[in-house]
Amino acid sequence: MKEYCVDLEIAKKLKINGFPQDTFFWYNKEGYFKSRFTNNLFRKGSFSAPTSDEILKELPHEINGFIFRIERTKTEFVTGYFELSHGDDEVRFGYFYNKNLSNALAKHWLYLKKEGYIK
Repeated sequence: MKEYCVDLEIAKKLKINGFPQDTFFWYNKEGYFKSRFTNNLFRKGSFSAPTSDEILKELPHEINGFIFRIERTKTEFVTGYFELSHGDDEVRFGYFYNKNLSNALAKHWLYLKKEGYIK
């Protein structure tokens, strides 16, 4: 299941920036991947390792008329906010890609948080 969650470095950045820490998977303070099935305790010093679904719940669907969209290339996932009203795919509010969908979404969340689009 680790491949469906953010990596440890991104998990640390999410925690520092206020991402909710009540996810199903996490890394303990030693960097080992854990789940609620193996250990019900989220210990002090641990880092939430959200899945793509958990991150999507925290991302706005729309910002100033630009709609959030995920695309898949042959090798990676791409996230962005696109304006579709004029027939062109103008992208705004970040454009992120990664072979792991959760990492791409988390990078987008971190960008939106830094820019003030997420409180």
